[in-house]
Order: sequence, then C-alpha cells, then structure tokens
Amino acid sequence: RDLIKMVSASEVGASIPLKIVRAGKPMNIQVKIGSTPAGPESMYAVKDQEKPQDTVTFRGMTVDDISSLHKSTYRLKSDNGVVIIDIEANSVADLSGLVPGDVILKVENQTIENKKQFDSVVSKIKGSCLVKTNRGYFVVRE
Repeated sequence: RDLIKMVSASEVGASIPLKIVRAGKPMNIQVKIGSTPAGPESMYAVKDQEKPQDTVTFRGMTVDDISSLHKSTYRLKSDNGVVIIDIEANSVADLSGLVPGDVILKVENQTIENKKQFDSVVSKIKGSCLVKTNRGYFVVRE
C-alpha cells in the first residue's frame, strides 16, 4: 500500500528510490514513474463516465461478474467469483487493502459465484467480515 501511495503522489517522469529484495538480497533501485495505462476506468468510457447499473456496492467497493472485458483488463484467468471494479477512496474497503482487479472468492467462508450471490451474502453481514480474494484474505470492517 505504501508503494501505491508513493507512486500516486509522484509526477509522471519522476524517479523515486525503491528498496527491494531480489533473490534474498536487498537492493536499492531507481524507478521511473510512467503514466497509467488504460485501466478499469476506461472499461466504462460511456457517457458521463457511468458504471453499469447492475453492479453491486458494499462498504466502498463495487463488484461485477467476471466478463471477458474484465479478464482482459485485469489479466484474470478464472471465471470464479466477482471482480472489484472500483474502490471508493478512504472507504472501509480501501482501508482494508482491497484494490480494483481483486477477485472475491469467498465472504465469511461462503463461496461467491456471481454478484447476485455476493449481494445476498453481504446484505446479511453485521460487523467486520472476512473476504477471501485471489490475493489472500482481508478483513473488511464495518
């Protein structure tokens, strides 16, 4: 998350120092900041930048069923689960570490196959919940 914040706060073309570990050895490198490639926002390049009406939103994250467009945009290999297509800045979902392109596979140990099922599961949640994604587990607080 620190890297994302550092990159988003930098100007395109700037070089920033980065400490990494490669093959078990720490290294200091300079990284040049590039422009953002066409990403999730461009998927919905429709009038007034509206997202599809049939998406589901929960605690600041918007999810959709995985389509071929999502697979291409986020480089997804699976049809299982739902994909996060938007995260509201400083929302509970944002603070939990979830990002657009994450695929939600389970919520509170219930397998998620589509956005309708996701909506049904999250509508019953009170308090914090555990979300399993393709990147691991995240706690999404209330």
